[in-house]
Amino acid sequence: TGNEVTCVDIDAEKIAALQQGEVPIYEPGLAEMIQRNVKAGRLSFTTDYAVAVPPADIVILAVGTPQGHDGDADLACFRDAVDRLAPHLNSRAVVVIKSTVPVGTNAETYARLMEITGREVEVASNPEFLKEGAAINDFMFPDRVVVGVRKPETAELLRRLYELYRRVDGELVEVNPLALTEEGDLVALDAKIKTDGNARFRHPEWEDPHAGSPEARAAARGLSYVPLEGDIGLLSNGAGLTMATMDELALAGGRPANFLDAGERILRDGIEDGWQLLEERPEVRVIFINIFGGGVRCDQIAERIKAAADRRPDFSRPVVVCLQGRNAAEGRQVLQGLPYPYLHLVPDMDAAVELAVALGGKA
Repeated sequence: TGNEVTCVDIDAEKIAALQQGEVPIYEPGLAEMIQRNVKAGRLSFTTDYAVAVPPADIVILAVGTPQGHDGDADLACFRDAVDRLAPHLNSRAVVVIKSTVPVGTNAETYARLMEITGREVEVASNPEFLKEGAAINDFMFPDRVVVGVRKPETAELLRRLYELYRRVDGELVEVNPLALTEEGDLVALDAKIKTDGNARFRHPEWEDPHAGSPEARAAARGLSYVPLEGDIGLLSNGAGLTMATMDELALAGGRPANFLDAGERILRDGIEDGWQLLEERPEVRVIFINIFGGGVRCDQIAERIKAAADRRPDFSRPVVVCLQGRNAAEGRQVLQGLPYPYLHLVPDMDAAVELAVALGGKA
């Protein structure tokens, strides 16, 4: 499903253009990549550091450093970006410098962040080697990767991460969350790996013992699905929102029955396919559909929910629906008045969580 990325720029006109799907530079394949990820809800744009930085585990500095009058790199914009983002960094965030900067900039940035935040912030250097006209391919298939870090354990973690990526013919290796213990050790609490199916001939060990399982069927439909031992079935869009909803359900005394992120399939068959997976499980007592409209519109998703409900006029278990974000009011209008008593439309996530827990039975 990829990572959730928010791009920040102080140029309001540039951000407005990107939000409308207009790409200010030409790079083969870039416009299509941006449009695809915006549509899937994984990519957004803002001028507000207070919106983009606080939830981020990794903050990448990719600020222009043009040549100054003396021939050296002009770091004014880079330093301004550091000062703007510093007050909003969470305690686990790692700042990654991708800008072209002179030797010593990492140490300078580390000191400045400590001065502003009053604590140690991990700063890594990860320069890119991209050619104009081939930047996407160079990024996806680099001939070398350079990473500079302050802590040896961070270097080892990143080295092993890249090694794993190459060894398994990876398309995506994501560690999330990455935790810092009280002793200062970095621990990968969870991870996911997406491999290149075209490389299967090199990996006979990839024979799937779970072929035909619900997880395999979900993956074939483009859904990220992990069953758990609970009774509240969850269907959502975006890994972050799905995990946050699971946390809220647990805090309210409920037991999530699964992780299910429909991702970009949410605007196609994600609702129907996800509903099918959950209704197959007799232990699921209530289905909770929690949607946030960002790159996708809630009224479009509501039409998919309506179509799935129309196929099940006599569904026997309650279904709680929460629509928030872009076109949420219009989405609720699509669902209001449907003649299905099992459908519960709740506009607020906290109230929806409480209702789902009450209907599912507290742990």
